[in-house]
Amino acid sequence: MSEDPVLLDWMEDQIQKLNIVDSTLKHYRTLLARLHEYGEIRKWRDATTENLARFDVWLADGSGSLS
Repeated sequence: MSEDPVLLDWMEDQIQKLNIVDSTLKHYRTLLARLHEYGEIRKWRDATTENLARFDVWLADGSGSLS
């Protein structure tokens, strides 16, 4: 099996290719920054329902604040 590609690298590449308004770009970059900060979802295989639910809880409980 080939190496598991890094999801966050792919996301960054896709964001750069998009022709979107600045506010949407800001939201996408904020999501990417939060995923980097969270650190548990890096590769495609990490993007499971369980891990995404944990990420959601991490954001909601204030752990994922940008302050």
